[in-house]
Amino acid sequence: MKITFFIILFSFSLFSNANAQKDLDYFIGQKKDTTFCSNLKYATNTWGDINYLNYNSLQGDPVVYKSKKTISLISTLHIDGKTIDRIPLKPNSKREIRYAERTVDGSLKVYLIHQDNSYSSDATVMYIFYLRLPDNNYYKINDKGNMNSIIIPYLKKCEKFVSVFNGDYSNKEEAFIEMIQLYNSLCPE
Repeated sequence: MKITFFIILFSFSLFSNANAQKDLDYFIGQKKDTTFCSNLKYATNTWGDINYLNYNSLQGDPVVYKSKKTISLISTLHIDGKTIDRIPLKPNSKREIRYAERTVDGSLKVYLIHQDNSYSSDATVMYIFYLRLPDNNYYKINDKGNMNSIIIPYLKKCEKFVSVFNGDYSNKEEAFIEMIQLYNSLCPE
């Protein structure tokens, strides 16, 4: 009887910890080490590197890093239920990077950044709409050449997807996102 009680208590404890961690913020370092925390905030420099990181530890202690030199490379952040990955500013470039929200998750990942800085004197618009294939290569979705020569042929390799999908192979944001969500649901790799 006591053993059954302890097994139930232990199982409940594991379940509670797993659910509690779902609600937490976290970030993943270059070595795939994960730091769970709360109130995670970050800022980047013009190259896209994180140069400010602020969070509360699980014990509630504030942690602040204010220099790129003191912040190890972070590949993924999870803040308020959103996953933000370190991606290239230009497909497959190594130097210039950005942190972008993962709009679609699965074997195929979609990233979208539409940043309008028209409030400043040198108005700029950054538009990133990328697809990441399982081989970790990134492709501009709004590039018709990529759509026709890489993305559409890749999608057509999955017979289940081809048999179910009856729409246009559009590179418009909403339609493309729905198409990739359908692909990921039918063709997990």
